[in-house]
Amino acid sequence: MLRSRATVLAITAAVTAPAVAVAASSQLSAPQLSVLAPRTGAVVKGNTVPTRVAISGWRVDGMLAGKAPVPGVGHYHIHIDGRLVNAYGAPRAALSLQNVAPGKHELGFVLARNDHSEVAGSNTTVGFRYKPSSALPTVKPATFPGAPSIRIVSPRNGVVVNGTVTLKVAVGAFNLSRALFGKPSVSGYGHWHVFLDEPSMATMMAMTADKTLDVSLKGVSRGKHKLIAVLADNLHAPVPGTMSVVTIDVR
Repeated sequence: MLRSRATVLAITAAVTAPAVAVAASSQLSAPQLSVLAPRTGAVVKGNTVPTRVAISGWRVDGMLAGKAPVPGVGHYHIHIDGRLVNAYGAPRAALSLQNVAPGKHELGFVLARNDHSEVAGSNTTVGFRYKPSSALPTVKPATFPGAPSIRIVSPRNGVVVNGTVTLKVAVGAFNLSRALFGKPSVSGYGHWHVFLDEPSMATMMAMTADKTLDVSLKGVSRGKHKLIAVLADNLHAPVPGTMSVVTIDVR
């Protein structure tokens, strides 16, 4: 289970990548997640750590993140040193080591349902040593004259949509950084989360550090729904006073 403070969870746009393949009979067995990379004890000299997993007994479909739970279906989470980085629907990922000190660290991998509740007994941890050939400069706190803000620029309220909706936002007095996902908080930095109908862990659809995000409506019922954008710090805690809402009509 997640060992960092209780926060809303997040999902990257990468979850729309092809799902991890599982055997046709896998739903008959207990779900299992195996880490193929990195290997325990690996020495990482670059500033990213590539990861790769193999999953059985579990159908991975990141496009259902934030939607109603479906037995045997979900995605997986990666943690670094006990802090959530993101959630994934593809077997490969690359984690930035921005603001990570050289030395020993641990990655945790665990299966999660559509509502982000983690599957007991599916977690695997891998230790590695970060020994950079040329370390990235540490990101320092940033200050702004005004308060942080986020505003949904499009789509417009009441728009009729189907399949996928492209969400565009304007962000003020705040720096967006994907490299800092899951790292200790740095004032003035973070990303934003997208929720369906209400801002809660179970309805987290995606997270990003871009100002444009394609959001899958797979699994969303027909009718009117709310898309909610909220700024978050590196540890995924919401930034107070930052929220923007748009109503869409799913057909």
